[in-house]
Amino acid sequence: MEQSCRSGARSGRNLQVPRDGVESGAFTVPGPAETEARALCHATGRFHDPCCAREWGRAGQGEFEAVVVDLLLRGLHT
Repeated sequence: MEQSCRSGARSGRNLQVPRDGVESGAFTVPGPAETEARALCHATGRFHDPCCAREWGRAGQGEFEAVVVDLLLRGLHT
């Protein structure tokens, strides 16, 4: 999972979304935007990293993903 957050074009997109949110004021983060973006990438890696693809179809995975995303968004908006 860590590899996908550190290299390649995909990681650039994964990190740009949180950076854009911080820059626009939509998200509030206590530390440097780059660090926070990487933390988000690592927290959600299992939902976008092809190495975890076998887990995507498991029962309850969609609900679990929704809970994680909700927790992250609530944290960013506070």
